[in-house]
Parts: sequence; structure tokens; C-alpha cells
Amino acid sequence: ATINLNAANYRVDAAAATQTVTFTGAVVLGNNVAIDTDGALADNNLTFTGTINADDAAAQNRTLAVTAGAGTVTFGGDIGTTQALADLDVTAATIQLNGSTVQVDDQGGN
Repeated sequence: ATINLNAANYRVDAAAATQTVTFTGAVVLGNNVAIDTDGALADNNLTFTGTINADDAAAQNRTLAVTAGAGTVTFGGDIGTTQALADLDVTAATIQLNGSTVQVDDQGGN
């Protein structure tokens, strides 16, 4: 199943101990998306098991920003192969890119 992220902000940072947030399946960005798992007591990990694409890269120019602090962010699939992202910003202690392709077309100097 496809996971459509249409809101601008997602916060998963209230845990007292480190947890892992997992998106299982293909993710489509329907907005410029920011995901924050950087908690006050513990930083959570974030895992994407499938691909990540913009909903319409030519018209929408979607961005993805992930903040995980001391956590780990894992990208299990390709990023932007169907619809490229305009920007990808990830802040984490460990970033794992396990897909074969990352396509970001308009990096804006990042």
C-alpha cells in the first residue's frame, strides 16, 4: 500500500526511551514534509522500508526534512526515482541509504 504524506509536519518525539518509527511501504510526498523524531528525553529512530517520491515533481517540487538528533534514519528503498524530490535534508547521528538511487533535482545549495 502507498503511504501519502500530505501534512507539512509530523512529530514523533514524546517517548521516554528510544523507539523506531517505521513507514512500511512506498511513500508519496503530497506536501513539503518535515518529520521530527528528536525528543526531549530520547531521540527516536526513523525507517522508510520502501521508495520515497514526490506526488508531481514537475509541478510541486516537494521537499523532505528529517530531524532525528542522536537517532538513526534508514532509507530502505530508492528516493525520487519516479518523481524526484526538490530537496532532502536529514539530521541524525547515523544515516543509512540502502536503496540504489537518490534523485534530488533542486538542492538549493544544501
